[in-house]
Amino acid sequence: MISKNSFKINLPLRNILAITIALCTLLDFINCQTCQLTGLAPTAPNIPLQYCTMYQNNACCNSLQDQQIKSLTQAYFSSRCQGRYPSLKQYFCFGCSPDQPKNTYTNAQGKQVLKVCSDFFSSKVWGGPLDQKTVKYDPCGLQISVNNQQQIITPSIQYTSATDFANKNQPIFLSDFVIEFDDKNCLKGGIMKINWLSSFALLAIYFLVSILFI
Repeated sequence: MISKNSFKINLPLRNILAITIALCTLLDFINCQTCQLTGLAPTAPNIPLQYCTMYQNNACCNSLQDQQIKSLTQAYFSSRCQGRYPSLKQYFCFGCSPDQPKNTYTNAQGKQVLKVCSDFFSSKVWGGPLDQKTVKYDPCGLQISVNNQQQIITPSIQYTSATDFANKNQPIFLSDFVIEFDDKNCLKGGIMKINWLSSFALLAIYFLVSILFI
């Protein structure tokens, strides 16, 4: 009888790791990415998120960061306007998105860039053309920090375009990022859907590696 061990391939550990990394890169799974907020791969939070709940199944932030995002986002509005702009909340939660690493790159000037879907920002967050002003937030006003001083402003007077607004009000914890609008391969709001095919393929790969090399 041929034993299981006779099928194993004796490769150095570094080769096994190299194969795993190569497979991750080739298949571009979320699990192979590194989150800006945590420094780890996206994962299901052990402690459920209470604010950025659209990423409850897979997130790039922890419970404490989630609470900070809530606090800083709500500071923009009066109590009467809390919850009035859910799409802006989704934008400020982008640091928790498991897709954040895949939609981040470093530009020629050495700045980190976050790609946000133009359709989502235009129709949901901004409520109009990206190159124009918006009056969407004027009824509530916004409280922002200018030179470390809190000021209440009228958004249609303060910001000339969506780009102007986005690059002065980045997602929470991503204040050093440049916001770039894109039509594909970008971040958009919504509930994270589990890609069951990708998850199954990833498990199959690790099972194969464990059979052959361990």
